[in-house]
Amino acid sequence: MDPNFKKRNQHYVPQFWQRRFADGTGRLHVRYTQSADKLQNVKNRGKARPVNPEKTMTGDYTYTVFDENFRPYDVPEDMLAKAENEIKQTEDEILNPATVVTADLRRRFCRGIAIAACRLPHVMKRSRRLRIALAYALAEVGRMDRAAFDAKVARFGQILTDAEYGALKATPEGELMRQAIYLSELSPQDPNFSEQDALEAVPMMTEIFNRMDIEILESNGSPFFIVGDTPIPDSDLVMGITVPLSKTAAGRFKPATGTPTFSRTAATAAEIAAINEEQYHNSATHVIGPDAAYLDSLV
Repeated sequence: MDPNFKKRNQHYVPQFWQRRFADGTGRLHVRYTQSADKLQNVKNRGKARPVNPEKTMTGDYTYTVFDENFRPYDVPEDMLAKAENEIKQTEDEILNPATVVTADLRRRFCRGIAIAACRLPHVMKRSRRLRIALAYALAEVGRMDRAAFDAKVARFGQILTDAEYGALKATPEGELMRQAIYLSELSPQDPNFSEQDALEAVPMMTEIFNRMDIEILESNGSPFFIVGDTPIPDSDLVMGITVPLSKTAAGRFKPATGTPTFSRTAATAAEIAAINEEQYHNSATHVIGPDAAYLDSLV
């Protein structure tokens, strides 16, 4: 074990992000699904209540990685902690209406959203499943013609060159299948094929977000935004997403029709309600916000 290893429980939605959804007194509220709520008083399970963000949106060993001898290390968690400081600074600037948004600030903001997307546990798990599925798809190269094969791997966002296709075609099918089976049997914490490898997609996701129109939807606090433990979806991001950044602001990313723009606009009550409903229904186990009664009203 790394002598410095100590971070068993790790936040996948940073505490600084969660605190932006507290009420005027600094109090934050959480509502868990009834099945996920561990409250001792069974009658109150599934009901909103005050919470310390130290306890919400965390998971055990989420970013723990192992070396070849399966000794645990905190490396990804330490890197994310450093990135969080930079992301908070960047988002504080973005959330200030007086800030002049430069190309550099815009890119840094997009990088923060990319990290937020790639670090989510369900995204890391899905990424690993897709890579395994791609390995099995590549193993079928000898069973179909080029057009059908290209269409199959295109579903995974892959476009093979003629040279890559030729090399794959020359590999015995049995060997390709053995490689696919080998990957599928590795532990998600294996250093050669870990879930945390999903973080390698951050540069690509940064570029995707930076090529989109960005709109900051602003509220005066009534109504307000909430955020769930799955604040960013794991698919169809290029079609556009809206990410609550605080109780008074959300970032909307839309496909650009020309040169990507950055703008601010007042959010309507209907827009805020729709965004909150999406956060509630996309959440895995809980949502947080400034008002318990409002969280309890969500169905």
